[in-house]
Amino acid sequence: MPARDVYHDVVVQALIADGWTITDDPLYLAYGGRNLYVDLGAERDTIAAEKDSQKIAVEIKSFLSLSPIRDLQEAVGQYDIYRTVLLELESERLLYLAIPQRVYESLFSERFGQLYHVRQITCDMSLRAQRSVAKQSQGLEIASLRYRYVRNDKHLSGHDINPQSDTNLLNCF
Repeated sequence: MPARDVYHDVVVQALIADGWTITDDPLYLAYGGRNLYVDLGAERDTIAAEKDSQKIAVEIKSFLSLSPIRDLQEAVGQYDIYRTVLLELESERLLYLAIPQRVYESLFSERFGQLYHVRQITCDMSLRAQRSVAKQSQGLEIASLRYRYVRNDKHLSGHDINPQSDTNLLNCF
């Protein structure tokens, strides 16, 4: 089983605070004789015209190396493999890449970072947010989440994750 990312607990607590139930930690996928582990599997019940359950998988990346481009290559490659396998095994589960807000602002918001069609969850991964996770029982603020999907250099928006569409931006908090 792979090691947990340094921001794992921050993302877990932010998802829980946003109404998600962590169903798999990690989410195990077996395909073609290989074992894969996506960092998290989560689901949330929604109330709509039809009662549906939303399911997501979340790969968490910290981008802490000296080369942000190398981190991007690794993250996008891993994301693409997991996305392809999930389409085969659990097509209703959407894959997200959880990244620190600083990485979104410094890399993914740039034209180069927008070349990649990646659903993103950005979290406040600051020291304050990490401390709030450690002190969650005292009712302090949990790291906030922002869901993004970047496609064709545009941020697209909506209020729900729609498994039928890959062009959603869901803002939480």
